Amino acid sequence: MFLKFAFRNLMRNKKRTFTSALSVFSAAMLVGFAYGWVNGVLSLYSEGFIKYQTGNVRIVTQGYESREKFMPVDEVMANADEIVSGIRNLAGVTAIEQRIRFGILMGKEDNTVSAIGMGLDVKNNSIGFASKFIEGGLADHGIYLGARLAENLRLGIGDEILIASKTSEGGLNGIKVKVSGIFKMKMASFDKHYFFMSLEDSKRLLKIREGVTEIFVFAKNPDDSARLGNEIKKIAGEDLSVKTYSEQMGGLDEILKMMKSIFFFVEIAILALACFVIINTMVMAIFERMREIGTLKALGFGEADLFWIFTGEGAMIGILGGIPGALLGFLGIYFWGKTGINLEGIMKNIELPVEYIIHPALSLFDIVGVLTMATVVPVLSSMLPARYIRRYLPSHALRM
Repeated sequence: MFLKFAFRNLMRNKKRTFTSALSVFSAAMLVGFAYGWVNGVLSLYSEGFIKYQTGNVRIVTQGYESREKFMPVDEVMANADEIVSGIRNLAGVTAIEQRIRFGILMGKEDNTVSAIGMGLDVKNNSIGFASKFIEGGLADHGIYLGARLAENLRLGIGDEILIASKTSEGGLNGIKVKVSGIFKMKMASFDKHYFFMSLEDSKRLLKIREGVTEIFVFAKNPDDSARLGNEIKKIAGEDLSVKTYSEQMGGLDEILKMMKSIFFFVEIAILALACFVIINTMVMAIFERMREIGTLKALGFGEADLFWIFTGEGAMIGILGGIPGALLGFLGIYFWGKTGINLEGIMKNIELPVEYIIHPALSLFDIVGVLTMATVVPVLSSMLPARYIRRYLPSHALRM
């Protein structure tokens, strides 16, 4: 009965009701879209670190960890195959990759630049550079260059290039290889500085007889990283460094989680500000209908009855605007999540492991959270002006 009574009252002034609902609609749509956008950016950031720099768990030697910025190729895990074999049967492991990172000088004729090489299984890896070729393709032997690196060196498919690097034995070695593919990862750091080679070619260049410098372990569920890390430590032994991605990222991982929590409260504040329109609407409605309130009280309506009638009016305005607004924001997230938003113009010089293409995303938990906010905040806002009804006696209200 109260809701029917409240709905009838809302139809008295349709323009004011529509304007108030539109305000909440706009705020809820903004909140829904913005939350998906921020969630997509933060997720892409952490996923980029996992895919390209840390894995869910990474294994290196103690010496490699202490000198990592120099990418020491003399810190090799000779028993890498044995470690990989032991990890392969652990629950929750989706992939294991052996890699070798190294810094080199590479050049063609008198044009020489420094670059970062990565030796890995070129056909099966989480980086997926083979799907990003703009020229060429996979071959039995060769080198695969980032687009901007190839441009700086003025190289094309089939060109021969000399690459030289410090070896695991402490000397220098150089080999000539042909450019087999040019990729565009849509990340400034990879497109400008990185190239890939097979593990076999990398070991030939660096004179590594056995093993690799890094082992990346990828988990089905990132929350399993800590458990996997502890299990892998037993397999790898105390001489090797075994760390999860959060341990390698340090405080950055906590900052990303904190940013998401902070933005959740920012969203609540945005909706609360929009709901001031509801408060204003309900205050106006109460003062316009004081005589009606007095009449209803005289007819036996209690304070609680009137409180819920006016709360219902405000709640309907909020819900009629909030839920459709949030759903429209989700549709925007779904659309942009499929196509992505290209920020190359902004990010092409930001050398972080984050792609130019941002894909906004929302989990089921996020959707439920935003819809709950879009419902609860307007309801709570409508209760504030409804409480004023309790101040008036029937005789006072009838005289106003």
